[in-house]
Amino acid sequence: MPTKNIYLKAYTQHKSNAKMRGLEFLFTFEQWRNWWIETGKWDLRGRGRGKYCMRRHGDVGPYSIDNVFCGTNEENLRDGNLGKTVSQETRGKIAEALKGVPHEWS
Repeated sequence: MPTKNIYLKAYTQHKSNAKMRGLEFLFTFEQWRNWWIETGKWDLRGRGRGKYCMRRHGDVGPYSIDNVFCGTNEENLRDGNLGKTVSQETRGKIAEALKGVPHEWS
């Protein structure tokens, strides 16, 4: 199991990121650490595909013990984009940026 310092560094970073985004962060260090341990996903958390994150219900409200659940980054991104429209100009830019990039379809 990781040392307390690894947990503390990740906790501090999460709390700081929430503050920069203007989001309330109501977890104590112990609550946050225990939440991650109880999910069984500590070693799978982080950025990128196939990793897990702490998600807020409906993507609203504070990070608090009664308002979060564990999910994948892909789910978080998908849910955050639901209902958003993308302009034709943006679609063109995305298509141009992806030309020649191999895709993994899953």
